[in-house]
Amino acid sequence: MIEGTTKEFPSLKTLLLSKCPKLRVGIIPDKFPSITEPELTEYPLTLQSMPLSDHGFRQLMVPLNSLRQLTIDGFPSPMSFPIDSLPKTLKFLIISNCEYLEFLPHEHLDNYTSLEELKISYSCNSMISFSLGALPVLKSLFIEGCKNLKSILIAEDASEKSLSFLRSVKIWDCNELESFPPGGLPTPNLVYIAVWKCEKLHSLPEAMNTLTGLQEMEIDNLPNLQSFVLDDLPISLQELTVGSVGGILWNTEPTWEHLTCLSVLRINSNDTVNTLMVPLLPASLVTLCICGLSDTSIDGKWLQHLTSLQKLEIVNAPKLKSLPKKGLPSSLSVLSMARCPLLEESLRRKRGKEWRKITRIPAIIIDGELIT
Repeated sequence: MIEGTTKEFPSLKTLLLSKCPKLRVGIIPDKFPSITEPELTEYPLTLQSMPLSDHGFRQLMVPLNSLRQLTIDGFPSPMSFPIDSLPKTLKFLIISNCEYLEFLPHEHLDNYTSLEELKISYSCNSMISFSLGALPVLKSLFIEGCKNLKSILIAEDASEKSLSFLRSVKIWDCNELESFPPGGLPTPNLVYIAVWKCEKLHSLPEAMNTLTGLQEMEIDNLPNLQSFVLDDLPISLQELTVGSVGGILWNTEPTWEHLTCLSVLRINSNDTVNTLMVPLLPASLVTLCICGLSDTSIDGKWLQHLTSLQKLEIVNAPKLKSLPKKGLPSSLSVLSMARCPLLEESLRRKRGKEWRKITRIPAIIIDGELIT
């Protein structure tokens, strides 16, 4: 059908092609001249017939001079981007399941003056470092499952302006990652950072307190992290997720006092719960999630001062039998529990001393089921 068309869809903007092994490279720009968002999924066979697919890639991309979004997914063969092959109009680029694809050469990245979002997922195994600031207007970076990525750097030619665009950095499942740039991240407008499942990472970015616009941070499954100093977090932080990490340190007497804007706190793993709940939590908390508690009860001192708390989530607490003796904060409007079998059993009966502690809470959710 596509082969026989003669510009029957001159205004078509978006096209998804999936599992089309006989699709001929080059017909997309010929038959769909206005396309701005093509997505090619499981499209390896035709490209395998052309070494490195340089000619084919250029034939596909060059006519798409208005292309804004591109997803490249599932190319199993060794392949590289020909120099200047991608349209300079690209704003969103996703590379997924292309382990042997070589990423764009560093010296050409500054040509992509429109690229705002980049996601590299289980691809580009040859990439051992990524330099922030090399893409001049990049706002969002997500790197996931890059097997040989060892470091995040700052490009030598990076300008303050290019680094000021960056809003979000997410690094997941990069087990060879060891370090961030020395001296910290010169990204003044960074709003979100997440680092998960990086087994060799020994330190987070330095001078976190200089990131005065940071609003949300997530860290988990970082077993070799030598230190995570809560005192150094910026006062602008509004949401924090802390899971299993190597070491949590306090510069002074343990305190959360400086995090006056923190409204959402998620604590995952028993060791982390016992460490972070010892000092008084920020009174500004609106949502608190405790995951992985191994104790039989919850210490009332953890919660009694949280006068703004509206939602409490307790997840994966197999030994938990009782709630605080004096009950939960009166401000609470939602109590959600999952995988807490001992306590859940008594609460489902809607009677007894544990039930009386929570009966005034408007919404009580157990394993996803609203019981009130």
